[in-house]
Amino acid sequence: MKKVTVLTFNYKKALTLLFLLFITLSISKAQQNPNLAGKVIDFETRNKVPNAVLEVYQGKNLLFSVITNLDGSFVIPSKFWNENSMLKVTGINYYDLIIPVKDFKFNKEEGVRLLGDIEIKPKPINLKEVLVKARKRYRDTTVIPMSDQVFERSVMIDDIFAQKGLYKGSNGQLYYKGKLVSEIVVNGSEFFGKNNLKVYDKIPALILDNIEVTETNIDSITNTTLLSPEIKVNLKIKEKYNKGKFGSITNGLGTKKRHMYNFDIYTYRKQQQISLVGSANNIGIQESLGEPTLGFSAGGNNSTNKYLLFTYRNVLSKKIDVNFQSKVSQENRDFFYESERTEKIINQVSTTRSSSLNKLLKIDNIELKLNYRLDSLNSILYSTNFNYSNNNLFDSLSYYIQSVQSTKQSLVLKERDSYNRLISSHLVFNKRFYKAGRLLQATFDNDLIHYGVGEVSSNSETQNNSLINGSNYAEKKGYSIVSSFTEPLNEDSFMKFNGFYKKDVLYYSSNTGTSSNSQIPTTIQRLTNNYLQLGFDLQKTFHKTSFDGIVNAISLSRNINYQNRPRLLNLDINLKFDYRKNSNRNFSLLYNLKPNYPNINQLTNINTSYDLISRISGNIELKPESQHRLSFNYNYSKSDSLKISFSTEINYYTSRFGFNSIIMPNEVQRIIIDNVGHAKAGNIMMLVVKTFPKIGSFNYNINFNYNELPNVVNMARQQTNGATLTQTISTTRSIKSNKFIVSPSLTFAYSRYIYNNSVQSSVNFSYSDKYSINLANFEVGIFPFVNVIGGISNKNLTWAVSSEIRKKILKKYGVVWFKANDIFNSFNYQFNNFGPSFTQTVRYSNLSTYFLLGLSYKLNNIK
Repeated sequence: MKKVTVLTFNYKKALTLLFLLFITLSISKAQQNPNLAGKVIDFETRNKVPNAVLEVYQGKNLLFSVITNLDGSFVIPSKFWNENSMLKVTGINYYDLIIPVKDFKFNKEEGVRLLGDIEIKPKPINLKEVLVKARKRYRDTTVIPMSDQVFERSVMIDDIFAQKGLYKGSNGQLYYKGKLVSEIVVNGSEFFGKNNLKVYDKIPALILDNIEVTETNIDSITNTTLLSPEIKVNLKIKEKYNKGKFGSITNGLGTKKRHMYNFDIYTYRKQQQISLVGSANNIGIQESLGEPTLGFSAGGNNSTNKYLLFTYRNVLSKKIDVNFQSKVSQENRDFFYESERTEKIINQVSTTRSSSLNKLLKIDNIELKLNYRLDSLNSILYSTNFNYSNNNLFDSLSYYIQSVQSTKQSLVLKERDSYNRLISSHLVFNKRFYKAGRLLQATFDNDLIHYGVGEVSSNSETQNNSLINGSNYAEKKGYSIVSSFTEPLNEDSFMKFNGFYKKDVLYYSSNTGTSSNSQIPTTIQRLTNNYLQLGFDLQKTFHKTSFDGIVNAISLSRNINYQNRPRLLNLDINLKFDYRKNSNRNFSLLYNLKPNYPNINQLTNINTSYDLISRISGNIELKPESQHRLSFNYNYSKSDSLKISFSTEINYYTSRFGFNSIIMPNEVQRIIIDNVGHAKAGNIMMLVVKTFPKIGSFNYNINFNYNELPNVVNMARQQTNGATLTQTISTTRSIKSNKFIVSPSLTFAYSRYIYNNSVQSSVNFSYSDKYSINLANFEVGIFPFVNVIGGISNKNLTWAVSSEIRKKILKKYGVVWFKANDIFNSFNYQFNNFGPSFTQTVRYSNLSTYFLLGLSYKLNNIK
């Protein structure tokens, strides 16, 4: 008998080798090709000119053409460059420039010949002509000079934004003359993070040389025309302020041993940026910078929070962009609530009182990013990050369960310790081409995640005692390879092709023991997923409309406990149609079909906890659900004084995730997450924002939601239909030149749920306000709050009043403040909850009154 040799093919190693070989060859080619590189700049402003066209001619023959990148850079192959050639440079709103090749002098750098900066002169702009100009691609830059203005050190950049047409919206984003700013940079690059608006209230405005506001409808990546223009803001710093330090500190002490200590320190030198931010408080604020804000929530204020964040950024040798950040946080929280729950099917009522002590430690996102720019066309981005969290919970629960058959009382003491740990790496290779907008991208990702949960529960009933000791462990590891190629078809459209392969393996084990020395059999599960995706993206912009269509076909093969399951085929479709009638009116229509894949909490029992009312279990056989979404959005604005938004959305689900429950009298409800069938959901929303000059603003929001919740109860499919109508009115009114300001807000919500023949309704009304009074350089604020709930249980009325007093000192660098939280200790939060076969009311009693006196002070060495 002949010996047969079996050859096995490891596609994981083969794909990885091909990926690395592709990058190596591309790097080698990029380094060996003796290209000519340079930049096109504005003769007057010295700004970089993107999307300028460079053409190399020999006589009347066009040899080569290239378009500059976002930073104005370009590359020309040396084979098109000879002494008899001519270089022609053209740009929108610029005069043409023609230069003989022989006039250039080269500088060499790592095999690349540098042409230096090519200066082109801008044309004078006639505003009336611009409005009727047929040519639709544009890039307009408004330069706001600041060098000749004199500011006190106490005037911060944030303070002058409004004077220059910039302001922050209620969502925390920056706007310029009513238009959203997509990016804000300093000297052309990120400043302590991307679009970080938290630092500009600590930097004196006197460092500014000018503010550049650029509006363009040319996409910086694909070089195609955008229907809605983008606005980018560049803050130019004076040369002598290219290094500096700034920050702030906040200290506060109060009654009941309340305290808070915050600091943030920032230092920069040219392109190097270092920051250190820290906080420690026991007033329930997780991440606080500056003085605390007053508010009410179910989470309460009986928690101690600490965190420390360090960031570093620098550009080495003009090629390697280094970013590093590390954050550590800790939270200890004392928590109490009472729950009343009614089971409709078995006519059971239960009351649960819980007192919890929770300790959470997190190492949040230790991340290193290296962006290596090989040349003006090619770059490699590598990042790696580490996350870790450990949560220790000690819970004391008192149960009172009453049904037709019996009444049961029990005390459960539970200690639960859980952790998760993530290590991931990310490698991206970007290759651009001489044709602007053409891009080849390859990505490799690798992830390893560990989960662990240990729980000890002691149950003391009137007739017996029991002790349960259990532990759950899960590990998920995987990798993915992604490639994409973007090809601009013309100035108004592009096409993108992509391929994606991903493999992940989930391992889960569970061990449970009882005080009777009986060992529940160990549960071990293993799931392997293999994803293969192919698709394309087609985008086209017309005169007033645009279309973007993304279609992906996804194949998923699963292996569960070493048994293959039938292959699943899904489509991921995203079709978007935009119509922009003018700068004030636009609407969009969107259709989306996507698969929602289950997560580890839905697949396993990793977070299932011991409970006498109900226990939810995962399902390793769970399939992805499909979601069809159709939405319509309309926006109207009249300058900055009036904005109206209307949107509606319809969702249809198949194989929707839901609960499969077994409900029996005197038994713990067993609930399994399952695919329970189809369901519908919908939403209609309208928002009106009106601003009155020198008086205030008015906001009105109305929102209607409809949701179907299918479920299976005792082997029979049921469905809960829910509808909620919410209306909110808020306004701000200034009286007597801002000496007195009121900001009332009213919210009304009506919810109605139908389960079989049972109907449940809930009404919620809330009122909040802020009275601000300026007296003798003191700012006094009074914050009343009222909330009324009715419906499921007895009506609940809760109210509270908080107050603050502030005074600016030390030339407005510092603020002395006094805070009084819930002066009358009257706040008592409650909310209603609906389930497939139950209703529930939860009340919280974890808030307490305190008074806090503190000082906030801004620091800098900028003079």
